[in-house]
Amino acid sequence: MQHRTFSIYEVTNILLKKARRNLITIARAIQAIALLSKMEIKVHYPLNPDMNIDALEIAHTYNLPATYDAHYLALAAREQCEFWTADERLYNSVKGQLSWVRLMSDLASVSASI
Repeated sequence: MQHRTFSIYEVTNILLKKARRNLITIARAIQAIALLSKMEIKVHYPLNPDMNIDALEIAHTYNLPATYDAHYLALAAREQCEFWTADERLYNSVKGQLSWVRLMSDLASVSASI
């Protein structure tokens, strides 16, 4: 039997795309991620497996194009810290809703006020 290792980031992103195409529900995508950790498939989990569910929900909620950035947001939420990004598209997707997300271009105004 040949073993394959899957990156959970890729799997999470594929599930989000399937949900957006109405091939599965977002609830089913979340269930699939939870079930992966119980199967005899090697999946690379560099972080807490629940973080991948958080990332999927964040990407879905804020209509992010992929789950990659959502993993960073999920990590910042879990660590209860600010998240600084230079990605204006990402920032604009969550501004006003995730108060701890900051735009790097605003760093100059923060530095000037210190």
